Amino acid sequence: SYNVLIHALCRKPDVSAALDAVHLMEKIGVSPDIITFNSLLDGFHNSGRNDEAEAVWEMIKERNMEPDAKCYNAKLRGLVAHGRIDDAAAVLERLEKDGPKPDTVSYNELIRGYLKAGRLQEAKKLYDDLAKNHCAANKGTYETLVPHLLQAGDLDCALRYCYEMFSG
Repeated sequence: SYNVLIHALCRKPDVSAALDAVHLMEKIGVSPDIITFNSLLDGFHNSGRNDEAEAVWEMIKERNMEPDAKCYNAKLRGLVAHGRIDDAAAVLERLEKDGPKPDTVSYNELIRGYLKAGRLQEAKKLYDDLAKNHCAANKGTYETLVPHLLQAGDLDCALRYCYEMFSG
């Protein structure tokens, strides 16, 4: 029930109240879990409060929890939203090397960032890395990439991606 409340407050967005709910949980003896912290990270990053999100990361560490890919996806979204593409790329690189294993959403966030920054070649390379890293492109991947490829006049690549999308 607390996770539902925290998630709703983060979507409102009233992340300060959501953080208060976590403190209330702990005060009455209910331990927050990784889902709780995923909601908080999403809330802080989506509302542009990346610095405050770092306090949530500290809370995770203090409780000896292991952040999952969803935690890192929130961080990637926040970095991309603020144009910090190279920082986002470093996070993804660290995940590939040290874990937790990034998922398709992780790659899609950085692909979106590269495209937003006009770095189409890097987005295409990252798309190619998806399969190498045991992830599969999804609807979001193609919806993000194909329009940019068409706009750039890279019709052969756009067509190849469409074939891959429909054959997968």
